[in-house]
Amino acid sequence: MLRQELTSETEVLLIVSGPLFGESALEFERKIDSLKKSSYVTVTLDFSMAVGITSSAIGKLVSAHRQLLAQNRSFRINGCSETLYRIFQKIKLDTLIQITR
Repeated sequence: MLRQELTSETEVLLIVSGPLFGESALEFERKIDSLKKSSYVTVTLDFSMAVGITSSAIGKLVSAHRQLLAQNRSFRINGCSETLYRIFQKIKLDTLIQITR
């Protein structure tokens, strides 16, 4: 499940809950594409209630980070479940994207 909230005029927060597999992963990827096209200076994700993620969704995270960085925009993860944080550490995603638990 995805829920989008505006935290300020320049920042949007996407709250992700449950597993990111199957249709929910596809919905997540579409939402990330939409946020990349938006005008928000900062895109923040909250994965504190997420329990799993596909490699394709991880690829979307990396792509979004690179595209937003090239546009002088910020992409970060604030709030990360222990399970996902361990996965992100294993693949060294935490060295590319700002992740806080």
